[in-house]
Amino acid sequence: ALDLPFNKCSKGMIQKIGLIGALLSERDLLILDEPMSGLDPFSRAQVKKQLKALKTRQRTLLMCTHSLSDVEEFADRLAVLHEGRLRFIGTPEEWLISTSTESLEDAFLASVGVSI
Repeated sequence: ALDLPFNKCSKGMIQKIGLIGALLSERDLLILDEPMSGLDPFSRAQVKKQLKALKTRQRTLLMCTHSLSDVEEFADRLAVLHEGRLRFIGTPEEWLISTSTESLEDAFLASVGVSI
């Protein structure tokens, strides 16, 4: 893969290259946009392991994601943006309490005014 031109790499490979670069930077703050997008299950597990290690080293991770399971797993605090408006900011637990829901998916739906 190291010999391939960048434009010949798969989406997952491009994602891995970007994540490797970010993780190797050893910055105190990492800003990741949909970091698990395009990753196979093995790669997701490896990335999760590295992100958890960052947390133990007191690094800050700002992650934009649509994956509420990733939010549940990593977020100490979260912000919900919908249609250009901030709908909630706080801890996952506070979000559940404020929306009177039991899951982050239901909290999201309540926060954006959708009922199913």
